[in-house]
Amino acid sequence: MSSQLFWFTARASGIVAWGLAAASVVWGLALSTRLLGRRPRPGWLLDLHRFLGGLALSFTGVHVLSVLADSYVHFSLVNVLVP
Repeated sequence: MSSQLFWFTARASGIVAWGLAAASVVWGLALSTRLLGRRPRPGWLLDLHRFLGGLALSFTGVHVLSVLADSYVHFSLVNVLVP
């Protein structure tokens, strides 16, 4: 296993988590405003918002675990969980 695998995984999962969280927020704002019109929306639009949020949480978890497993910079659990 490459010594940089956790480093690359931490950075990639952090960027993907950030993008998914931003997409979830933007999609939630679009659903709550009249941007998509006033007619009733199908349920899959709200499900997409929830799915994006769930994926963002999953990738955030991968990011935190990768940062903890990386040996280049030593972070403790307190450093990771308390900003």
